[in-house]
Formats: sequence, structure tokens, C-alpha cells
Amino acid sequence: VDTLKSMREELYPETDSLRNTISVHIRRGDKWREAEPTNDTAYDLAAQNLYNGCKAGFCEPPLKREIFLSTEDPSAVDYFV
Repeated sequence: VDTLKSMREELYPETDSLRNTISVHIRRGDKWREAEPTNDTAYDLAAQNLYNGCKAGFCEPPLKREIFLSTEDPSAVDYFV
């Protein structure tokens, strides 16, 4: 656990800045073998719906209108930038 905390602090020195941020993980690679790929618009819409629901008071604390994107797909990065 201490090693993970140390790594997190090294990679993300301002962890408070990630609080209440919407995380989106898009895995494409070989995922197509298991299921049809989900397009970027669907991920974007899901994040928007989550944000709007929280903005309307359905979750606490409220979310920031920010996305932390995790993906190996350059086109997904281009879409969300």
C-alpha cells in the first residue's frame, strides 16, 4: 500500500485536483474479440449524463466538469481533447 501511495504521489502530486473528476477508461486494443467497440460519443454522453445528474443534486459531492481519460487509443484522446 505504501508503494502504491508513493507512486500515486509521484505521478499525481496534486491528488486533490483529481477529486470529483469523472474518470473514463476506453479500452480498444483486443477488446473487439469480446464485444463490439463503444464509440467515443457514447462515452462522452455517459460522462455528460453523470455530470448533469450530479449537478441536479443526485450525488454528493458535486462533480467537476473534467474528465480523466485512460486509454491506449490515440483517436479517443483526440476526441476528448
